[in-house]
Amino acid sequence: MNRLLKIFFKLISATSILVLFSYAAIQFRIKFLSPSPKSDEHGFLNMFEMFLNEGYFQANVEGNSIVFNLISYLYYSLGFSELQSLRLTSFTAGIASLILLWVFIKKFFSVSINYKIVAYITAVHAMVLGATFMGGINDVILVFLTLSFFFIIYSEKFYNNSNNRNYFLLGVVIAMMLLTRMMSALYLLPIAIVIAILFHKKSFDVKQVLSKSAIIITVSTVLVLAFNWPSLVENGSLSFHIKKTKFQDLSWSQLQYLSAMRAEDGTLEYAQHVSWEDVRTYLDENGEDALPNSLTETLLFNPSRTIKEFFVDVFLQIKPFTRILGIIFIFNLLLFFYYLFKRKLTLESCFNQDILIFSIIYIFSICFIVIYVIENRWFGNIFLLLPIVFCTAIFHFFKDKKDGETNGLMILNLQLLSLIIMSLPFILKNYHVLV
Repeated sequence: MNRLLKIFFKLISATSILVLFSYAAIQFRIKFLSPSPKSDEHGFLNMFEMFLNEGYFQANVEGNSIVFNLISYLYYSLGFSELQSLRLTSFTAGIASLILLWVFIKKFFSVSINYKIVAYITAVHAMVLGATFMGGINDVILVFLTLSFFFIIYSEKFYNNSNNRNYFLLGVVIAMMLLTRMMSALYLLPIAIVIAILFHKKSFDVKQVLSKSAIIITVSTVLVLAFNWPSLVENGSLSFHIKKTKFQDLSWSQLQYLSAMRAEDGTLEYAQHVSWEDVRTYLDENGEDALPNSLTETLLFNPSRTIKEFFVDVFLQIKPFTRILGIIFIFNLLLFFYYLFKRKLTLESCFNQDILIFSIIYIFSICFIVIYVIENRWFGNIFLLLPIVFCTAIFHFFKDKKDGETNGLMILNLQLLSLIIMSLPFILKNYHVLV
């Protein structure tokens, strides 16, 4: 039985890799090679053109993705078009993320090679499925930076370093996050907790904690302020790429909130949005204060709706997470309740799950803050990291059990099979683009 499962694992691994290449080739043809910008690419392209035509200062004042534009400029200086430069920046960050991820898995996770292979294939599946690294948007930059953050954390955790290099690098990575996208502010709380866990694991005293923290905060603050100096002088705020609205006096918070209200009362299909004209009409009829106009106002505008939408959003993530991560997501949910029921969850065991803690806090933050539709691309970083956590948990669950190797192989085979089955409809529907 075990021998047959091992043979089947080799076959299904090869098949899943072939399916991934097919899926990626189609996404590459549809998205990367598209002659015109798609969706959010329009906004990034407009700001990059301002960056090229009016310079760093003016683009910074208007609001832009600093790291994304600076890297894209390197490609533009080599002769690529504006759109090609943006896409090549994303593509490079995506490939770099996959390379770094494999090194991360091999270096820091002591599980059998089959579990490492499945974790990596699942992560690549998530990357290819979203295909953000084939578009001219900055999401995948944050994926690479999150992986870099954990690589540094684990390097510090597993190796005794006498210098402060890793803490300096942590400051640089955090700064680059904040210089890429406003949403990276949501990383700060889980990052702080992961660093606190590292300090606990290293048994640092108060003096060491303060000195290491000071290095991280000083480096990140200096870099963020330096690169945002034009915007700080002119606007008194940091520079971020903000998606433009149709009417200057309206905000995305208002559009999202009214859409959530309409979906709640059944006059709008879920995941659809009202028009900007609908928002303008609603405010004209009910007053300018009838909808929240910022993120903070959204959270406090109707606390009962905020709490209700939080639980709804958390529940709704089960479907896309299963689609993207496969059955190991469901299996690990069951494992969580099993350990909870058996009272095997301790504070110290939780401290060993820094990637999971980061992911849960980030997911809950998104679900709490975003009142309406949540986009899968916002979870791109944890989609690459969670397969490691899930496969490691399955390995340790079966490691000392009777027939554990056999049962573990069955789960791994089912995982790869589930990824193949869920990918085939897209491939069969779009294979003609490769012909």
